[in-house]
Amino acid sequence: MAQPLAQLSQYDLNDDAGNLPLIEFSEEGPFRCMRCRAYSNPNFTYSHGGKKATCNLCSFLNDVPSHYYCELDSMGMRLDKEDKAEQKYGAYEFKAPSSFQTSKPVQPRYVFMLDTSISAIQGGMFH
Repeated sequence: MAQPLAQLSQYDLNDDAGNLPLIEFSEEGPFRCMRCRAYSNPNFTYSHGGKKATCNLCSFLNDVPSHYYCELDSMGMRLDKEDKAEQKYGAYEFKAPSSFQTSKPVQPRYVFMLDTSISAIQGGMFH
């Protein structure tokens, strides 16, 4: 099993450093921007008492679904920001609900991995 995001950055100062949080959403799946399909992240901004969210990638004003709604504090931050990994961390993994699948999952036949580490770059791999 390949988990390309399995290690958090050494600069991440949270107590759980080393493992990405795994989130299991309900059948609705994670909250996403309706225009660009970006997943909810710490840089989404919430307004209208938590009923609207502005995507940080395309600036689209989204309606927040009722299952994801949360009130905002006096600074406009979600009250559950510390309880939701997708609102707290820049990277996370989630278990895709069955609604994300159009057919039965199959094992990958090929996995392509590229070494993009600093040593690969310095060694001339990209030249």
